[in-house]
Amino acid sequence: MKKINVKMAVMFFFLMSLLMAYCWAQNPEWRALWIDAWGVGYRTPAEVTQLVNDAKNHNYNAVVIQVRKRGDCYYFPTYPNTEPRATDIAPDFDPLQDTITKAHALGIEVHAWICTYLVASSAPSNPNHVMNVHPEYLTETNTGQQNLQEGYYIDPGHPGSNAWNYNVVMDLVSNYDIDGIHFDYLRYPQLNSGYNSTAIARFNAQTGGSGKPDSGNATFITWRQNQILNWLRATYPDIISVAPNVKVTAAVIANEWWAVDNLLQNWPVMMSEKLLDAMCPMNYTNNNNREFIPRADNTNAKKGQRHCYEGQGAYLNRKENSVTQMKYARSIGCEGIINYSYREPGKSCNTAQFLDYVLANVYQQPASRPVMTWKTSPTGGYLAGILTVASSGAPIDNGTITINGLGITKPSDGEGKYGFVYITPGTYSVTATAAGYSPITQNNVSITAGGVTSLDFQF
Repeated sequence: MKKINVKMAVMFFFLMSLLMAYCWAQNPEWRALWIDAWGVGYRTPAEVTQLVNDAKNHNYNAVVIQVRKRGDCYYFPTYPNTEPRATDIAPDFDPLQDTITKAHALGIEVHAWICTYLVASSAPSNPNHVMNVHPEYLTETNTGQQNLQEGYYIDPGHPGSNAWNYNVVMDLVSNYDIDGIHFDYLRYPQLNSGYNSTAIARFNAQTGGSGKPDSGNATFITWRQNQILNWLRATYPDIISVAPNVKVTAAVIANEWWAVDNLLQNWPVMMSEKLLDAMCPMNYTNNNNREFIPRADNTNAKKGQRHCYEGQGAYLNRKENSVTQMKYARSIGCEGIINYSYREPGKSCNTAQFLDYVLANVYQQPASRPVMTWKTSPTGGYLAGILTVASSGAPIDNGTITINGLGITKPSDGEGKYGFVYITPGTYSVTATAAGYSPITQNNVSITAGGVTSLDFQF
């Protein structure tokens, strides 16, 4: 046997390692930071400049900024979105627009992060806050408690709650050049919640029940999950009808069982129905083998035909283990990684130290973002509309809409709205039904690739 040249072998492995690093760098990867509004981030022009430079200089290509913290906003709202502005920013400063302007100049995406159903940590004093304008929207337990877990939530089962959130979303996508809308707290606070009186009245009317169901009642669990799903089904088509390239994402609970069965956040259905373009599982833990790895494996496996941007809880970890977790998410095929958070980057390190360590060990080279082919080259279309009573204009709750030929049926929500997301293009007949009325069928309904078809029904 020929003797192995040790120097040549070392050089070979060194070159191979460089090649592998280069190849990794060339793979498209969404690299983001969650930027919360509880401290340093983007509350002043100087903070915004620092933020976008930090992202650019450390090869991140997206920032997700919390523009709605707790029923307040870090931008200028436009009617009918009447939420109050945050009190810790200058009256004439628009943090969202300043971030968009500076980030886009550096090739960095900006995603507008909203806390969806969680609206207050404590009772707000501003008379324009949703909690004061519409206290009837709040969720509560079966004993009437409203201050739950992180604070006060508006109830997904109250149509007014969803209309209020819809106005926030459409205001953002209509008036700002954002790259994405990012939902947080897209869930109930706990299993024993959802007992808003309007929600319970709707549940009983639809199921033939009476009184307050047990929180663990399977029908009640499914009904509450569907309130969030139905809102997404109706809202997604409206978002892309205004801004086709906006990416719709959500921070979801990484533990599937806890998310679905206890917090009523059915993200597997959100992904299978393509109601999100990407999910960001909040895989926050410092235990790799028992928690991070199995959660990462499960969430990535259930992304369907969309993206999984694994949420890494840097604030719970030393920077070394954060890097280990980030590399694992990359190794299993996640299309991206998002760190929580820019302000709290880890144990025993500050933001600069964390970002420098990530740059040296994970993001050595810049990367393009992964392409969402269903947006750039769509093969599916969208159908959305509203069911109302012709004589009064009142919305029809829990009607059904069926696309004949595809055999797909969806319900109308409490606002009478419905939506079908990414369905096969073609010409169909569509039938709507509502209790107490004769069915209505509309023929020759055209669904086009990438297009949003609007179809309303009046009974």
